Amino acid sequence: MDGLDALLAEATAERTRKDSDEQTPTKKPAPKPLPAAGARPSQASSAAAVRTPTVSSDRPLPPGTPQCANALKGYIQRLLDPPVLEQIDRDLSKRPFDEVARYAMAHPELARYTVEQELPRMQYEVLPPGGGDEQPLTDPAAIRALHDGGGAATAGDAALVWRLANQSLLADLLQPLQCWMDVDLSVSVRASTCSFVLDLRPGRLSVHARAALSIQTLGAGDAPLELATSEASVRVSFAERACEQSVQKPRLCKCVVFEEQLLGVAAALAQSGAADGMGGGGGGSAGRGGRGGGGGRDDTTSLDDVTRELERFMADDDAPRGVEGEGEQNSCKTS
Repeated sequence: MDGLDALLAEATAERTRKDSDEQTPTKKPAPKPLPAAGARPSQASSAAAVRTPTVSSDRPLPPGTPQCANALKGYIQRLLDPPVLEQIDRDLSKRPFDEVARYAMAHPELARYTVEQELPRMQYEVLPPGGGDEQPLTDPAAIRALHDGGGAATAGDAALVWRLANQSLLADLLQPLQCWMDVDLSVSVRASTCSFVLDLRPGRLSVHARAALSIQTLGAGDAPLELATSEASVRVSFAERACEQSVQKPRLCKCVVFEEQLLGVAAALAQSGAADGMGGGGGGSAGRGGRGGGGGRDDTTSLDDVTRELERFMADDDAPRGVEGEGEQNSCKTS
């Protein structure tokens, strides 16, 4: 008997005990069966308080739930597979500084995009070119005034820093992270928050972008359900002529750590028709969609192209600056 069968058997025994109590109130309740091996004793009792899909013992599971459960387990294994994570690191290390600099030089319009579109909705910190005891600027109005005032803040390579301080800097993360996406399981990767640090001080010109990543699928009613989280970092230094990219190992949410809740996620996926394209094995796709080798973007790529490329990667643009979404479905904590 595997873990899922044991949990269902436990739920059935519990329902039988309650029915017996109602018929003979004076009779002592039967002892509760021990939980399945590997499951926590408090798991069943706390299931109702978890804001993730769960299964009900008095309702049949949607067709395809076992296939979705197996596919979900296989996906989690791939997500944490050390060779896959090492390959992502290798792909991210292939982005050369010269390629990034050429892209910035070919797109002067990106500086205006930064101050007009990104600054109001992202979190920014700017170290002014004056250096000394000047405090970093975090107020959007003050940052825009610094840019529009010109001078040392936008001279030479400083102008390229402004052009890179937006979502376009994260575009090359999409190819290596495609191995985290799964068409059959409706798994996507989105940036839930994004922040930028611009250092305009002489000899330290750089831009550093950080993005909190949410790996999510469909929950109840097609609402997003977070399966895991990670963090991506891209740093471009004109002083060092270096480009550094990294992605942290994903941290699983509780909805895929505990067996009963994972079964609830699988049932929600089956209800949405995810099992239809899995075939008989129910193993899901091994990162369907492919993964590029970090080839980079063409210098002639337009701003509209970059924006469309990032639409499915970035989270809701109307969310408050630097604040993650607080919906019920993507609020599960990490293990």
